[in-house]
Amino acid sequence: MFNQDFIMRQIQQLAQVLAQVLVQKRLDRGREAQDALERGVEAALGDRAAVAREARLLAMCEPGEVLYGDTAASAADLLAEDASAAGRQRALWLYEHAIAHGLAVPFDVHDRMDAIQASLTS
Repeated sequence: MFNQDFIMRQIQQLAQVLAQVLVQKRLDRGREAQDALERGVEAALGDRAAVAREARLLAMCEPGEVLYGDTAASAADLLAEDASAAGRQRALWLYEHAIAHGLAVPFDVHDRMDAIQASLTS
């Protein structure tokens, strides 16, 4: 139970980071958005944020682990903002995973997936 509580707290922290990133993006401050993402993820996950971020989020998708639709969607939303193509590809995978397993997803999940796909091909 402790491990699940810890992971859920981290997801909540990452959701707050995402909110800050989205505010910066809406203000058309791309560099500030990327900086907020990097600082926030590092603060939430520690020193090895880039590796830990992806490993922890993806570990929640292993069979037997708890991955609710809102958690998958929050993780995908965060990874969709990643400057790296690998992060955006993982976001796409998380959305696809949530859909395939009948988890709750945002009503506009297909639009989000299309936007990620477009960013990967441009």
